[in-house]
Amino acid sequence: MTKVTTPAKVKKRDGSFVKFDETKIRNAILKAAFEVLGRKENARTVARRATEVVVEKLSQQYKGKIPDIENIQDTVEHVLMCEGYSHIAKSYILYRENRSQLRFTKSALGLKDDLKLPVNTMEVLRRRYLLKDESQNIIETPSELFRRVANHVAKAEDNFKSSLSRQDVEERFYQMMRNLEFMPNSPTLMNAGTSFGQLSACFVIPVEDSIEGIFEALGNMAEIHQSGGGTGFSFSKLRPKSDIVQSTSWPTALIIGMRDAKIALATISSLKGQRSSKLPPPLPTIKTSTRFSLTAYLLNSLNSSMARAISLSAPEP
Repeated sequence: MTKVTTPAKVKKRDGSFVKFDETKIRNAILKAAFEVLGRKENARTVARRATEVVVEKLSQQYKGKIPDIENIQDTVEHVLMCEGYSHIAKSYILYRENRSQLRFTKSALGLKDDLKLPVNTMEVLRRRYLLKDESQNIIETPSELFRRVANHVAKAEDNFKSSLSRQDVEERFYQMMRNLEFMPNSPTLMNAGTSFGQLSACFVIPVEDSIEGIFEALGNMAEIHQSGGGTGFSFSKLRPKSDIVQSTSWPTALIIGMRDAKIALATISSLKGQRSSKLPPPLPTIKTSTRFSLTAYLLNSLNSSMARAISLSAPEP
């Protein structure tokens, strides 16, 4: 039997060259065959036989040459038709056409998809996660995004004694994301490997019972939302009704604080990130608390709910 010499390389659609791999041909035929036949064993038999013929024809037609992806797919269609698998050829042709339409759509959106992800997934990545330059042009692919995240997260391994090297952990984490087995939270995808460095998604900010404390909390919230995090406010330190106010200037400060809080919230209202608030159960007169009218401006933009005793430590007797 004459030995078949397969092409050494294949030219991809982007002009790059990769090693010829007949398993990709077999898998594509297998998918089309299984869709028609419905039985994996029968589909494997067809895929194996058809692939052998395809590889033999490619070896004859492109001896000393480099075929491109379209050449290979044309050969697959021709072999399926000639070998009597016209119904499977139709399935393969439809699959090929669908992939072509997806590539066109992604190209129209200005996206370079090196992982063959769905269009909706690519659109989400484009809007939120892929790095952009100063002109808002995308400067990384989905694969490069996952590599950036994996490289950054793996640096934590330097702080621990482990049988795995940082490179091993990086590769494992990268493959998990690439295969869509695990996906970290949004701040990690957006900020890992960048100047922000914020990987956490949720923060609880305590609000002190003073004008200074309230606006410090607002400032912290703005910074966290700027880098994609979400915030919750703890109003546990609000004084209840009838508590003594040491400063006689408090009413004036309250009015100024209310005005400034409203301006501040209007400024940061467009920032992304979830907001919530919690109040302690031991505060029965919350609506008449001395500082509640001020924090009401905060509450208007929050997901406000009374914290239940189960989520807070019980008050001291």
